[in-house]
Amino acid sequence: MSTIQDLARQLGQALADSEEYAAYKKAQAEVEGSLAAQFMLRDFRTRQFEAEKAKLAGTFTPEMGRELQEKAKIVTANPVVREYLMAEARFGNLMMEVQRILGEAVGIDLDRVPGAPGGEGDAGGEAGERQTDHE
Repeated sequence: MSTIQDLARQLGQALADSEEYAAYKKAQAEVEGSLAAQFMLRDFRTRQFEAEKAKLAGTFTPEMGRELQEKAKIVTANPVVREYLMAEARFGNLMMEVQRILGEAVGIDLDRVPGAPGGEGDAGGEAGERQTDHE
C-alpha cells in the first residue's frame, strides 16, 4: 500500500468527521424524511440540469434564468430544502478547497485549468453563483 493512498484515506476520514459533512448528512436525512422536500428538490435539480444543458447548447435565454431564479426562491422557502442546499454548498466548498490545495501542492493552478469551475474555458461559470444563491 502506498503512502499516498494511506494519506488519502486519512483525508477521507477527516472529511467524513468534519462538521460540514455531519451537517450535510443531517440535512440529507431531513430531506429523505419529507416527500414534499424530495419532490421540490428533484424538480429544482431537473430545472437546473435543463438550464445547464441549454447553456452548453447556446439556447439559454434570460427567461429561463428568471424561471430558475423564481423556482429557487420557492424551493428555498422550504426550510428543509434550504438547509439541505446550504449544507451541500458548504461541504462542496470544502471539497473544492481541498482539491485546490492538493492542486497547488503538485503545481496545478485550478484557476487556469480549462473546464475547471472558474477556470479558463468554464462553460458553466455560474456553479458557484448557484450555490451562493441558497446561503
